[in-house]
Amino acid sequence: MIMVEGSDLDIVNLKFLLLCFEAMSRLKINFDKSEVVVLGFSAVEQQSIADNLNCRLATFPITYLGMSMADTKILMSAFDPMLGRMACRAEPWRGRFTSKASKSALISSNLASLPMYMTGMYILPEGVHGSFDKELAKFF
Repeated sequence: MIMVEGSDLDIVNLKFLLLCFEAMSRLKINFDKSEVVVLGFSAVEQQSIADNLNCRLATFPITYLGMSMADTKILMSAFDPMLGRMACRAEPWRGRFTSKASKSALISSNLASLPMYMTGMYILPEGVHGSFDKELAKFF
């Protein structure tokens, strides 16, 4: 995620920096898959900025690194995919032969890291905390 002012010079400099990154790292930026979110500009100016960067124009809500982002308050339903991901990770380990010690290690090393990742970006609503705790308790 890169944030810049929306002036023409800033957009040109950003495009130049991205192309320099490509040349120096020998990694290819796929501008067809990239999206730009433009705030505070008219629809025509937003499309112009997206065209200058050769990216698609996106609007909120968006998903960034698997996390829902919006310009308003995030609803509890936006956290459902993360809860489902935690349940899917726990499912293969739900055997009767798994010891309490191994379950505890799995929870602390893997399953509990998902909500921690989310709290780096948002303060989670209390209901979301309860949902994560319920899923961890079902697993344990």
